[in-house]
Amino acid sequence: MNTKIIFEIRNENNSISVDMTHEGLWPEMECYNDCRKGWDFYISESLCKLFSENKGIPETPKAKR
Repeated sequence: MNTKIIFEIRNENNSISVDMTHEGLWPEMECYNDCRKGWDFYISESLCKLFSENKGIPETPKAKR
């Protein structure tokens, strides 16, 4: 799979904005749903926890996979 992950992190009005693009990942790909679930977890849960508590969640819990 030839993909590229792009993070854009900005400071806007004293808050952090993060945009993540997984370029080359398409809904038609077999791994799309697993990748989407993984990225949703890492961005919305682990990265938020890293920013707010200085400790992220390095692995997805098995129940979320």
